[in-house]
Amino acid sequence: MKEEIDRLMEERGIDALVVVGRPTTCRDMAYLCGPVKITGGYVVKPRGGDAFLVVNLMERDEAAQSGLKVRLLSEFGWEEVVKEKGSGVAATAEILCRILEPFSPRRVAFYGQGAFGDVVALAELLKEAPFEAVFEQSGTSVLTLARMRKDEDEIARIKDVGRRAQEVFARVVQFLSSCNANKEGVLTKDGEVVTVGRMKRMIRMWSEELDLDTSAEEVIFAQGYDAAVPHSRGTDSDSIKVGETIVFDFCPCERGGGYFFDMTRTFCVGEVRDEVALVWRRVLEVQTRVLSELEVGRPACEFDQICSSMFEEWGYPTLRKNPGTSS
Repeated sequence: MKEEIDRLMEERGIDALVVVGRPTTCRDMAYLCGPVKITGGYVVKPRGGDAFLVVNLMERDEAAQSGLKVRLLSEFGWEEVVKEKGSGVAATAEILCRILEPFSPRRVAFYGQGAFGDVVALAELLKEAPFEAVFEQSGTSVLTLARMRKDEDEIARIKDVGRRAQEVFARVVQFLSSCNANKEGVLTKDGEVVTVGRMKRMIRMWSEELDLDTSAEEVIFAQGYDAAVPHSRGTDSDSIKVGETIVFDFCPCERGGGYFFDMTRTFCVGEVRDEVALVWRRVLEVQTRVLSELEVGRPACEFDQICSSMFEEWGYPTLRKNPGTSS
């Protein structure tokens, strides 16, 4: 939770943190300023003080939607710095130093996204800054740890994305249920064959109607053989057929960056073959067993071992026994 950021900063001796990027592509930026529609900027958070957002003049009104105090790059002499430094990276390093100067920090943690070469160059230039620049690994950073626990507003936002994602799935089911099947078992609608590509286009259309962003993770709608290969996106030209297994893997995000909802469903249109029904029952049995034994503080690997043991008893390959098994 955001209220834990100051404590985490103090524990690590961090006096300020800076996030560079844009909310649509940078999760740390989206976490601190929300899904505001800006093309880039800096979020600065001094320890014990309020975070503020630094943007260019054109995006001041959009930035204000974040609820954070907004400062303009021009306040720190951006134009003159660019003229003097020439390089965009060198100008960024100078501006960051100017923004942080009033706080006299000793250690500053930097986060965000950018071209690899630019990040390396920025880190090198910041070695000359009047503070120690810290670049934490994302898995254990202050902001990653803060995000592990959600406040009520965050939980509500996640639930809202989930509600809309499930509405998309409900429309998929409704559409497929309304189709007809020809003598080869191929689905048709309004005289046209229903393909994987057509379903993906409709899923994107419904997502747009429900204000969901699917650009970060491509929709998986895979049938038959493709459905058996983890993360196969599916073949757009394939016709949807009665009785074939379909994997629908959908991970939409709040518009403008923010919380995702990852949902995967495996289903068939019409009849379900006996071998498919058997696999479904066994997966459900494994899931039920694991859920019955879940305990806070118990190592997750123990539940993985339970899953492997059950599947191995039924004769299925697992990563434990067959390292080449992908799922």
